[in-house]
Amino acid sequence: MDIDAETCRRLVRHVPDPDVTYRPGVDVRGRPVPSADLHDYSAFEALVPDTVTFHVVLDPFEATDAVPPRGIESPGMVLGTVSYDISRDAFTVNGRPVTSGEEATLRSACRRGLRGQVAPGAVVYPEGYDGPRLPGRKPVP
Repeated sequence: MDIDAETCRRLVRHVPDPDVTYRPGVDVRGRPVPSADLHDYSAFEALVPDTVTFHVVLDPFEATDAVPPRGIESPGMVLGTVSYDISRDAFTVNGRPVTSGEEATLRSACRRGLRGQVAPGAVVYPEGYDGPRLPGRKPVP
C-alpha cells in the first residue's frame, strides 16, 4: 500500500508538551484575553468531511516484466478501501476497524518514511512478519 507523506503526517500524532498547549481565552502568562473567534463559522462545518476514504490499488504489471494488454492504460486492481474517521481518529479497512497493532505498524512506517528512513515506494513489513515477501519493483528505464 502506498501512503503519501500528507496522509502519514495525519497518521503520526504530534503531542505537544503541556506547557505549550493552547488554552483558549488565556495568554502565555495566564492573563485573560478576548476570544480569537469573532465570527460564527459554523456554516462551514458542513463543508468538512467526517471521513476521508481512499482505495488501495495494485498494478500487477508494475513489479513484473509483463506488458499491459493494448488499450489498458491503468490496469490497477482495487484491493481494498481505507477510511479515516476524523472525529473519532479511527481507521477502517473494508469496513473493519483497524486493530491497535495494525495502526501502530502504520504509524511506525509513516514515522520512518517522514524521517527519510524508508525510500518512497518501499515495502514496510510489520515487526515479526514472517510471511511471503512482495517482489522488488522492476527498474525504471
